[in-house]
Order: sequence, then structure tokens, then C-alpha cells
Amino acid sequence: MQSNSFDPLTNLPFPTDWRFDVPRVYVLQELSFFGAWINAINASEMQKNMEYIQTHSPFMGAVKVSLFQNFEGTEMAPEMPISFIAQIGEGIHKHGKAFLLYYADYRREPEILSNFREDYKGCCDRTEDFVKQFLTQEGFDSQLKRNNLSWKHLNIETIIQDWFYLTEGIYRRMLDEKVYIFKRR
Repeated sequence: MQSNSFDPLTNLPFPTDWRFDVPRVYVLQELSFFGAWINAINASEMQKNMEYIQTHSPFMGAVKVSLFQNFEGTEMAPEMPISFIAQIGEGIHKHGKAFLLYYADYRREPEILSNFREDYKGCCDRTEDFVKQFLTQEGFDSQLKRNNLSWKHLNIETIIQDWFYLTEGIYRRMLDEKVYIFKRR
């Protein structure tokens, strides 16, 4: 005898990735206890899965986000737009700690993921490494060589302090002994 029960986990148009590191949401149909965990890293896939649950469910009622998983302690709310939830989920999934630091500073930005991609400048073990790399890209290394100087002739700590003070558009955040560099908005 064949069962007529609806199993959302096997029939979703975009199946859920059951790895534990993927941000997911539990979507629940109003007026029932009917729902499923879905990936929260692509807004269109989320929307299609929610529509599928609503149209194939034996119950009536809208499908809404009710729980969050793997958002790394980020404050989330069910009333957030699906597109915003997906941006945060994708940012955490693809960029990890760097995105979480950025989100802590700019959580109200509607286009948080594209802004992050534009503003994130990199991660290094020491601020000195980043400043040297940046100055080398700007040709400062060549100027040192032309003047028969090297990095050891410079007080790099003073340069770092002045550089972050003078370049108001750049800031740094520290986490787990790593330095994350961002353009300031």
C-alpha cells in the first residue's frame, strides 16, 4: 500500500544540504506543525522551496521562517526579508569570520553581502604584513630601493599608526589573533 503523506525533505525543488556548517532556516506553515529545514544561502531557492511546501501541503496557510541554524550567533528574526536572510547565510557560509565581523558593524545595510565583497580587503596574521603588502602594491617598495633603503630602515609601527589614522577609509578588526581589514563606509 502506497502512502499519500507529503514528505517535504525528499520532494523539495532544491534539496537541503545536511552538512552542519550550512546556514539553514526552519520554515513552518501557519496553522499547522508542518515544515522543513531548508538552506538559507540563496534567496530564490529558499522562496521556491517555501512555495513548494505551501502548494503541496495538505494544510492551508502561509509558509514562514520560524527557526535559524548555523548563523554563528548572529541575531536573526523571522520577520526579516528572505533576501536579507539569504545574504547573511551566504556571507557566513562563504566568508566566515570576516563576514561576521563586517556584519557586526554594518548589520543595517540592505545590500550587506555586495558591500562586504567590495569593502573586505583581506586577512593576515599581523597588521604589519598587510600594511607592507599594501604599500608595496602602491609602489612604496620601489621608492625605498631607489633611495637605497629597505624596510629595516623604517619604524614600521609608526607607519602603521599614521597609516590607519591618515587613511580614514580603512579600518581593522582583530579576531582569533588574525587581522581583518575593511574599507570604512
